[in-house]
Amino acid sequence: MKWDGFRAAPSVEGSWIVLHSRRSTQVGPAFPEVVAGAARLQDATALDGELIAWSADGRDASEQLQDRLHRRDLSAVQAAAQQSAHVVTESCTGS
Repeated sequence: MKWDGFRAAPSVEGSWIVLHSRRSTQVGPAFPEVVAGAARLQDATALDGELIAWSADGRDASEQLQDRLHRRDLSAVQAAAQQSAHVVTESCTGS
């Protein structure tokens, strides 16, 4: 499935949680809700996925992601409360 967002790679190393963009830019401060979700992952976990957002009626709201990229601190928390972002990944199983 093609998601309409942008690439994101959350990783966990001990208490260090990082959310990188495709160009290795640290975008975690702009998406505190995604970092909080990544905190539930096991240590030494790295994911490669797509950062997406949905509107209240379940439609794509990817245009909101661009606005959030430069928010930090309280502004980022307030934006997350209004429009949360999520990382979706492809599920793979080994044979």
